[in-house]
Amino acid sequence: MKQTMLCILACVSIFQNLAASTDSVWLSIRLSYQNRTVQLDEPSDSLLLTTARFYLSAFEFYNNNRLVHQEQTYHLIDLEQPNTCVLKFNAPGMKGVDEIRFRLGVDSLANVSGALGGALDPTLGMYWAWNSGYINVKLEGQYSKSDARNQTFEFHLGGYLPPYPTLQYIQTKANHSGDHLLLNLELSNLIQQVNWKDTHHIMSPGAEAVRLSVILASSFSLSVISP
Repeated sequence: MKQTMLCILACVSIFQNLAASTDSVWLSIRLSYQNRTVQLDEPSDSLLLTTARFYLSAFEFYNNNRLVHQEQTYHLIDLEQPNTCVLKFNAPGMKGVDEIRFRLGVDSLANVSGALGGALDPTLGMYWAWNSGYINVKLEGQYSKSDARNQTFEFHLGGYLPPYPTLQYIQTKANHSGDHLLLNLELSNLIQQVNWKDTHHIMSPGAEAVRLSVILASSFSLSVISP
């Protein structure tokens, strides 16, 4: 009987240690416009998005300025695929994150590595060619103040070669720590700073792709989702 109790206590201890070693953080990604959640094919004031895809990569998680986890992975966020908008990260001692650092886009190493799989599979429609590389951000839709025919726009932002590299490094912090976080991308700044008389379609690397990428990078915010 004594040996049985010791065995049970040992098993409980093992399971507790396993639970402690598999701490996780959930990260939900949302797009908003004028502080309203954006859904594809649903008008949000003057904006209608029909496509919204972008790469997030090289995540670093911090708690009180201490690095608790990092990984070199690539995630393709696609509003048409809701499951891509919720990411789960597992690592020992990872509970209580209040800051995230990451990249918007795909780094130069992946761009020069040829055809890759997973989130970087060229068949996903986010790859131009070997000399232009990956499209970091793809936004398509309609805007009521655009002078384009049917008020449509296509912003395919990418490029990794000088003088127009579009990869952006982002650092965003919440007011307090938590295990369920919301990463919000507010599109108002981008929409307000586009020259809608002349800029309707960006389909290759260039200065305007860099400028809009910088604006998007400054438009992320992080908050904790209350349980």
